[in-house]
Amino acid sequence: MKVEIKTSEKNPMLERTEIEFTVENAEKTPSRKELREKIASLANSKPENLIIDSISHNFGTMQVLGKARVYESREALERIELPKQKRKNFPEKFQKKEEKAAEAEAGKEAAGAKKEEKKEKEKSQDKKEAGKETGSEKKEEKASEEKKEEKK
Repeated sequence: MKVEIKTSEKNPMLERTEIEFTVENAEKTPSRKELREKIASLANSKPENLIIDSISHNFGTMQVLGKARVYESREALERIELPKQKRKNFPEKFQKKEEKAAEAEAGKEAAGAKKEEKKEKEKSQDKKEAGKETGSEKKEEKASEEKKEEKK
């Protein structure tokens, strides 16, 4: 895999350099992490300050085209880039947050399930109590019928 920078354009307003690159002899589309490391070394930057914007690999070719943005500092990247791009380029950072959120969500669901179980138990107890009352009412009715029959 050979990475080559085609164009490099400075954008001082956004504190970044916008790069268009090609990857020759790519059997498969390289990962963003691999590209970030290679382009950062070519652009004399840190991989943490680089965002891969797009990757395009045409079917049947061994050439990959792409665009990247190299920021002057990590703070500029955090301030300017959209969260979606940050998630795509730095999944390991966001994966931990998502796992914590998933655990919290699972905890909430478990608490909700417990509440539902409690409600179901209360309903079943209410039904049992209601059944007991109807059963006792039936016994009283039978007893009153028996008394009526004895009087006759």
